[in-house]
Amino acid sequence: MGGAAIISSPQRRTPESFDAAAAETRFANIAGGKQAPYSDVDNALILRALRRQADVVRLTPVVLPNGTVLETEVRFGAHAVSERVRKPPATGMIQVDLATENTLTVVRLLGKGEKATSPLKVKAARHHQPVDARTPQHGLHTKHGQLYPNLRKRFSRVGAVAVLCFLCQLFARFGAPVYCHWMTIEYEMPLNATKVETRYDLWNAHVKTENGKETEALETDDKKCAGDAFCEALVASSNTARDTTVVGVTSLLVAVPALVLARQSPRPHHGKLFAVLCLGLMLGGLVALAGAGNYRTEMTEAVEDHDVFDGQVCTVGCLLSILGGVAALVVGLLALVLHFAIPPRKLHLKSVRPT
Repeated sequence: MGGAAIISSPQRRTPESFDAAAAETRFANIAGGKQAPYSDVDNALILRALRRQADVVRLTPVVLPNGTVLETEVRFGAHAVSERVRKPPATGMIQVDLATENTLTVVRLLGKGEKATSPLKVKAARHHQPVDARTPQHGLHTKHGQLYPNLRKRFSRVGAVAVLCFLCQLFARFGAPVYCHWMTIEYEMPLNATKVETRYDLWNAHVKTENGKETEALETDDKKCAGDAFCEALVASSNTARDTTVVGVTSLLVAVPALVLARQSPRPHHGKLFAVLCLGLMLGGLVALAGAGNYRTEMTEAVEDHDVFDGQVCTVGCLLSILGGVAALVVGLLALVLHFAIPPRKLHLKSVRPT
């Protein structure tokens, strides 16, 4: 397939096509203030990448004593940035751990009597879109860079949405003091032509007349409604909404781990955990949406059956619950689909392939 592609794991032996100059020009990364020279193979890969003006080159993988495979790459010029380094260093080269985003500065080792100079100039990034840029293994890219963020950003964005949904359900459930009522009914008393306005939350009915205000607790047992259809519908829908907003409030159980993991270096198993959190967010949103939707449907029918009632069904509290449910369901579903369709990968730029 034409176009530049990320290189496969190179062999341990030095490729035959590397000339003798590769052995004379040496590179090292700086870790803990000390220089760690690269192997002959990695050194030759870096040199060839510089000669071809590549943006990035994958180094040979290293197997740690515990069996972990450490995969790194060196980025050049304007692309010498990572999650932890936002600006290219003076040397114009960095080494990035693809799993943890740990970043080290790369320098060229000086020969005897050689002056310290940068091995390349930091220049504007070339807009480059590889032929295989839309393949799942490389993620979705455009000429402006990655279109879908890495795993840490996915955690942070899902966590932020979960916090928003938590606040929506919290105010919907307990927000009566700040006028997060679920329904407002107005009617006129036939005896003295007095107008009565009643605001309902999930716990109480707040009655306002020309003589004052009072609060009455809602019934929780529809058997006490004495056959009143409006009362029975109100009790049943309020009980359901109370239960479903509890599930919506538990979206905090998604927000906390997501935001904690957003501040850590992702590990391989974190991808599965991200999928679990998305499922939890979707479930909470679906249940909360079902409860608020049921309240709106039931009370709309109940109000329409009483000609003397005139009011608004599903006001601020109900709308907040619906908003939180829709946001949780849509974002959770979209994040889950994109997570499997476009697995989180690191920056994929123009690279070189050893021959």
